[in-house]
Amino acid sequence: MLALKAQQRLIAGLLRTSASGPEATGLDPALWLDLQHACGLDAAALKHWHTEFERRSPAAHHAFLVSLGLSEKEAVQVRMLTRNIEDNTMSMHYFFELFESLPRQGPGCEEATLEALHLLKHLPAHPTVLDIGCGNGLQTLTLARELKSTILAIDNHPPLLRHLDQAAREAGLSVETQEMSMIDIPFAAEYFDLLWAEGSIFIIGLARGLQDFHKFLKPGGYLAFTEMCWFEADPPAEIRTYLDRVYPDIRSIETVCELAEARGYTVVDNFKLPASAWWDDFYTPMLAQMQMLKQKNAGISEAEAVYAACEEEITMYRRHLASYGYGFFVLQKR
Repeated sequence: MLALKAQQRLIAGLLRTSASGPEATGLDPALWLDLQHACGLDAAALKHWHTEFERRSPAAHHAFLVSLGLSEKEAVQVRMLTRNIEDNTMSMHYFFELFESLPRQGPGCEEATLEALHLLKHLPAHPTVLDIGCGNGLQTLTLARELKSTILAIDNHPPLLRHLDQAAREAGLSVETQEMSMIDIPFAAEYFDLLWAEGSIFIIGLARGLQDFHKFLKPGGYLAFTEMCWFEADPPAEIRTYLDRVYPDIRSIETVCELAEARGYTVVDNFKLPASAWWDDFYTPMLAQMQMLKQKNAGISEAEAVYAACEEEITMYRRHLASYGYGFFVLQKR
């Protein structure tokens, strides 16, 4: 018990002093791991520590990883793929080599985007719209076409933004892209009529996302987003164990709605994404791309780790798609 208390005090102190960043404190990932090992935290304990940090406060965990000198993209990868700095052998090169080529970087489909858009009954003729974490922007193009307004689309990965720029030009649609983190959106309060976040709000955590995005909406403005949810009250143990490891922030649809109401929104409506939204533009092309990349990168452990994690995710969805998936939520600021 005394050793545990000492570890807790050390961690608390590091969390306080690391807020100024590695340059100010001298704390970097290697030193952080050395200190954890010196306090008796083995690999299992380190993984548990990061999992619990992510569960209790995704935003604080993200900020802490960035304070160690990881880029925002590396921090997201640690959180979503391994939850552990030490186990993060998955090179960003191989991760983005796989994901950049996909039609979508997460589950989604045009039918769902259109269904959510049709729930917006009181938008002005030419609304101010921000697409947060747009990826390569299939939904951004739909928004621009349907709303006949310029869509501002932000993401932290320039190759995806370049892809969206080209697609918008070819389609003759009005899209403005900016490389930007959703952690520190710089726009004025009550600036937007509509915020759109398909498959991206998880990056800062649902609770913080609802809170932070609220201030950028005009009174009566809308927030539309997708979020991983339980579809049944008592899912099988296998998928509960898996998602507890990779996405412990998962909630039921009802709980997401309650959280939104508590954060100053009215829930206009919500619906489940169909299984086709996972397969058609995401998992099926991912499997095809992985088969090609496995041959190209054969024997490279970092690449193989990326593919193994993705294959495990796909297997779990195939087995348990009745138990969980994405909910699409349309909220209105009160």
